[in-house]
This record gives sequence, structure tokens and C-alpha cells, in this order.
Amino acid sequence: MSKPPWEGMGGYTNINSDTLPMINAETPTFMGVPLARAEEGISGADVAIIGAPYVAGARGKYAGVDKTEWLAAPMRVRQQSARYPSGYIQEFDVDIFEKLTVVD
Repeated sequence: MSKPPWEGMGGYTNINSDTLPMINAETPTFMGVPLARAEEGISGADVAIIGAPYVAGARGKYAGVDKTEWLAAPMRVRQQSARYPSGYIQEFDVDIFEKLTVVD
């Protein structure tokens, strides 16, 4: 399965590193929430997003997916979440950022 490159997302969305907090050059924070790099950064937060890849399988693949893709999962989830920086979830008609203080 081919994934669009992160660099190409800026061509059809308003995503760019100038408007989103970035963890590194390729990884924005989850849904554009503030980046907490130290314990002080999570003070007052209801939710702290962490990126911990889960890799299963002893032979380098799990469910047909290469181990390198599993290791990249936290980055990929954050990249895709950048499309929804408002926090509004249409299916539930709720803005999670009105209810919760979130940091990454």
C-alpha cells in the first residue's frame, strides 16, 4: 500500500509546519495541540498524547506489515491527525478541545 508523502500533504490541505507545533521536521503534534517537552508542559493537561509504537511478530512482519511501518505508526497517526486541528468530531457533534486540555 502506497502512502502519500508528508511533503505532498501541503498541496491539498492547509497543513504546514508554519502553523502546527512540530515534534521534528516530519512530525506535527497530534491534532496540532501544544507540544510538552518537559514535566512542566503537562501541568493542567487532562490528556497527554504519547507515541509508543507497538511491534509484534518475531520475523519482521505482523499481519503482513513490515516492522519499519509499525515503528513509524506514531508519526503517521500524528501526520494524519493534522487534518483535524479544530478538535471537532462531527459524528458526535462535540469539540473535544472545549471539554479537554490536550498536549502531546
